[in-house]
Amino acid sequence: MMRNEEAEDAPNVVMDTLSILTQSVDVLFDSGTTHSFISVELVASLGLIPTRKSSLLSVILLDGKTVTCEELYEDYPFRMYEYEFPTNLDRFELTDFGVILGMD
Repeated sequence: MMRNEEAEDAPNVVMDTLSILTQSVDVLFDSGTTHSFISVELVASLGLIPTRKSSLLSVILLDGKTVTCEELYEDYPFRMYEYEFPTNLDRFELTDFGVILGMD
């Protein structure tokens, strides 16, 4: 997964702050990612309950390791300005962002 320092120089990403369930969240928009992810810490702080366990999405990291996402949060609403849109989020160990929105 991309870190904050890498995102600042990457041409295919945008960083912003959005609202999910009334909490401001640092978000990375990454057109090179096929799914969207939510951090383990944000899941805990928001008290989210997964809609599906064992989604079994396998993610290949930059170092070649494969990690499995085991929880999916479906149709969680993000608010950007006056617009709201539902997003499916796989729980993942993110370090620099609360959410990464991909091209799913």
